[in-house]
Amino acid sequence: MESRKDNVLEKLRSNETPTGQTQIQTRHMPGISDDMVKEIAAAAGYEWRGRAASRHDILQFQRTLTPSTSTIPEPPEHDTAMESYLASVLPTLHADARGFAYVDMTRYQGRRPSQDVWNTLQAHGWQLDSFDFRESMKGRDRRFYWQLRRSGSTTASAPDFVKGPGIEELSQYPEAQYAAAEAQHRFGVNPLSAEAANDARQQHSKLYSRMVRSSLLGTALLVPLIVLLTQFSEVFTDPASVSTGVLATMGTLTLAVALLAWRTTHLEVTRRRRTRDYTRAYEYVVSETFAARGLRDERSGEQPGDR
Repeated sequence: MESRKDNVLEKLRSNETPTGQTQIQTRHMPGISDDMVKEIAAAAGYEWRGRAASRHDILQFQRTLTPSTSTIPEPPEHDTAMESYLASVLPTLHADARGFAYVDMTRYQGRRPSQDVWNTLQAHGWQLDSFDFRESMKGRDRRFYWQLRRSGSTTASAPDFVKGPGIEELSQYPEAQYAAAEAQHRFGVNPLSAEAANDARQQHSKLYSRMVRSSLLGTALLVPLIVLLTQFSEVFTDPASVSTGVLATMGTLTLAVALLAWRTTHLEVTRRRRTRDYTRAYEYVVSETFAARGLRDERSGEQPGDR
């Protein structure tokens, strides 16, 4: 039981965003009920916020970041300190074998960077990919890191199966870039990444085309089956009066249509499963960006469409 409790706490902490939001999926946690998760989370300082709108097996929590639970100082009004800090650190960074570099941003945790900060990143050839939490060397606190990757010239449009602004448009907003890093940490996918978008598009296109072919073939076989059933309607009342050849043809067509219907359904379920993480990450970025920019426009007296 103690190991299960530790597992719940580990998942809550690993999924936690810089603003203290976290979630946990209980579907694949045998022996752990939702009430047990809530109790464990409450004991660790997490407040129950409800279930995810799209997945009822995902429980959402919020931890209040106060001076007693965080060593991060209250951020100043402007981002001058963050910008200066990055300007001094970025020139010395070197990517690892996977192409990532890490910057300790613990003192700025929970703070949304300004456009000047993004300009500093771009000027040094880096872009924010995700967040990473690590225990300090002495194990007394958790350090907050930005995971950076080299800026690439590759651009991509949003896959057809998601509806909303394009990747190039979203990438212009600091709020979207920050939300994309949160999405990478939460869902394992950065929806503004050209690689992630292209991979999701390929998965969708491949499975969708197979599903359409299967559906069309099933429809093509369904037509002669309906014709035979219409011409030999006595098969329902007196099967013995129908020739063996016709019955065999009907049986073969019925089996083929049933198998193709199952295959079509299976391909659609597989397509949705393989593109689910990207879809959720993209919708999260769009939602967070619109919410952040809507609040900013409201404070400035402008409308979101004025820009």
